[in-house]
Amino acid sequence: MDKNITITSNMIAELTGKEHKNVMRDIQTIIENIGTKEVSSDLSPSNYIDKLNRTKRNYTLSKDGLMLVITKYSDIHRMKLIKYARSLEAQPKELSVVEILEQSTKMLKQLNNKNIVLENKIEKDKPRVSFAETIEKSSECILIREYSKILANEGIKLGERKLYAWLRNKGYIQKNSTEPTQRAVEQGLFKVSERIVKTVKGEILSQTTKLTGKGQIFFIEKLKISS
Repeated sequence: MDKNITITSNMIAELTGKEHKNVMRDIQTIIENIGTKEVSSDLSPSNYIDKLNRTKRNYTLSKDGLMLVITKYSDIHRMKLIKYARSLEAQPKELSVVEILEQSTKMLKQLNNKNIVLENKIEKDKPRVSFAETIEKSSECILIREYSKILANEGIKLGERKLYAWLRNKGYIQKNSTEPTQRAVEQGLFKVSERIVKTVKGEILSQTTKLTGKGQIFFIEKLKISS
């Protein structure tokens, strides 16, 4: 496949039946994990004109960018993208990308222990989908107490105190505190909101630890593995 041939995020959405906003989110997660500098040439922000003649944001992916995204999808979606890659072959004899994509289906099954692919079985995917839908409907940042209730709905019954204890034990919350560690904040897992509270002794600064949307998804993955 010619190196100059590309695919856009909205084209991926059309091929897989996914919502474009979810494909965009998948790509943004990859960029956050790897770094903008590392993938700038393979996952490039761009624009397209939709059916209503509106300019919308999307991403333009190189063949390497497509390979990064495809590892996140199910066998069915990967096959659709493989077939699309075949249709873009400028020279039939040059099948390097197609061959790599076909091999990835086999290789990725052997790399589940490294969290490279999502679980292929629909039954195992349901908890993740259900949780992701819950996150989309909730506010961006929530309290640990609220998060423990969401986890309970996903079959992880810890409660606020035990959840704090788990987070401290794993190094995400400071010991003997409810404040996140600097590392956890830099990872984008927590946000600390501050406000001035008036008391009989004067004004004091109150800090509240909240989980970001990224943190909510990150920790449920960790908790499901450890449970």
